[in-house]
Amino acid sequence: MLAGFVITTVLVLGVIHPSTSTSGTAAGSSATTTTQPLHATTTTTTAPPSHVPVLVANASGVTGAAGVVTTELQTAGWTVL
Repeated sequence: MLAGFVITTVLVLGVIHPSTSTSGTAAGSSATTTTQPLHATTTTTTAPPSHVPVLVANASGVTGAAGVVTTELQTAGWTVL
């Protein structure tokens, strides 16, 4: 199912791999082709889990659900309030 989603997304966006062309060069010579990104790029930074405080709340109605998730997050290195 995931593979189908990925294939559909690639086809919809029409971006599989930017194509380059080096036709028209003489034998023994070389050509350089430069491609520009299709979209602007964004630079992001990632904070380690220990620097991100998390508040776990239980709105599911399942007794103990927040406690289970709190334990999982603490085990993974998150700071739980």
